[in-house]
Amino acid sequence: MRRYKLLITSRDDLVFSERAATLGSHGSLDYIPGAALLGWCASRLYSNMEKHQGYEVFHSGKVRFGNGFLVHPGSGEMGIPMPLCMYQRKGDGEDGLAQNYITEERWPKGNQVKPIKDGYLFKSTSMGNYERLVPRMTMRMKTAINFSTGRAEQGQLFGYQGIEAGQRFESWIEIDDDVETPEIADRIKSCFDSEILLGRSRSAQYGRACVEWEDHPDSPDSMEQNSQTIGDECRLLLVADLAISSSGMDGRLELWPGVSIDPVRSFVNYRRYSPYNAKRRCYDLERLVMTKGSVLTVKIGSAVNRTVFLKRLCRGLGFYIESGLGRVILNPSILNETQLDFSSEPTPVNRRTESMHTGRPDHELISWLENQSNSAEGKSMDIVLAEKAVKKLSNRYKEARDYAGKPDGHRVGPGPSQWGRVKEAGINYRTDRSQLFRVLFEDDNCICGKDDPDWSAITFEGNEMISFSEWLRRRLDSKEINCHGDVVTIIGRRAAKVAQKQERKAERNQ
Repeated sequence: MRRYKLLITSRDDLVFSERAATLGSHGSLDYIPGAALLGWCASRLYSNMEKHQGYEVFHSGKVRFGNGFLVHPGSGEMGIPMPLCMYQRKGDGEDGLAQNYITEERWPKGNQVKPIKDGYLFKSTSMGNYERLVPRMTMRMKTAINFSTGRAEQGQLFGYQGIEAGQRFESWIEIDDDVETPEIADRIKSCFDSEILLGRSRSAQYGRACVEWEDHPDSPDSMEQNSQTIGDECRLLLVADLAISSSGMDGRLELWPGVSIDPVRSFVNYRRYSPYNAKRRCYDLERLVMTKGSVLTVKIGSAVNRTVFLKRLCRGLGFYIESGLGRVILNPSILNETQLDFSSEPTPVNRRTESMHTGRPDHELISWLENQSNSAEGKSMDIVLAEKAVKKLSNRYKEARDYAGKPDGHRVGPGPSQWGRVKEAGINYRTDRSQLFRVLFEDDNCICGKDDPDWSAITFEGNEMISFSEWLRRRLDSKEINCHGDVVTIIGRRAAKVAQKQERKAERNQ
């Protein structure tokens, strides 16, 4: 089997509809489906092929076009879909701890929990755990134009959700050794030599992407490379949608003859959709699939040939494997983790799309636009730093209560109104850093004074005892900050919400 890697960079927003319905809100997939890559190649190669060649390449499953998943902006690693067995407490946000419910561990009773259904996991090199990133999405409202009047067509308002431009995704193409179509790898590669168009509304402002092709003809599949002994039971993490059919009169789903799903210890989500066939200009039959991220616990009968079953896992299970469906990871190590910690430092994502040109025109307008772009990027970095600062503030409140010997729900530390004054100082002295620091920390009547019992309350940073005033000052000493006023404003606004939660707990405990 030959395997090739495709690194895809979106130049425009990409729209891949989750469902074919025209009523209700529009939702887009957060990845590039393999069917889109297959369709792009078919539109350029199908008409020049014999009928049996077209079937072999695009329908038989001997050539498989994989889904394109988000690439980490720092390490360049491709993420894996979030397993649906991971649960977080409601109100914890995107960071914090996630409990793996496929193990015996559970959140204590009384906690409201929810499954994590979006995002991709990356191994964090700095924290030794996992980092979660969610692809950036956009939502735009559009309307059809009545060409006779030049105005908006009545009743033709619609919205598109899509993947934001400037992000990178990694996909793959696999070609079995018994494919007889001559030079098929080179012919497929030629389809990606120039800019490609993917998804919906390609004739308008969506769909442009560029592809970098890497040859890995001798690279074995990861599951073959890490071949393991399959026992009577194993776990499968779906990294793509899975389409299977029921067998027998009882309607049980069967992955493979003799391989059954244990529904009690599986975590599954479903969706139904009808893929659009641009060649026939109509929708294909509706498909009901298990979505990526589902976790299946399967029982394997004694009569099943383990070697044959493992080879099938490497190619994909179920139907439509030529479009990337049916891909699984066998017994992934992440399912052995009882908890995942997402509180590691977030990786700032550069939102600038790569330029299509190498030369830079010497013009005043270009210089002004670059200054605006740099200013926007600096502001984006300030937002990341401010949100990072507030992420663990609830832990600082808890440590302050523990140190003071107060019960859970008793407020210790600055309240919402005090954080509100911090926010106002950030607004009033946005561009004057020295005056901002005097108002916050240095004047006799400063906001975060050492004589204030709330701001001087003791908490911890690691093993070091610090006050809330010192905690805030350390956040503002970062050399990466572009505008201290913006950071202070965001911290004040977000911290006030954290303090409000502490006060609500105190009111409920009274």
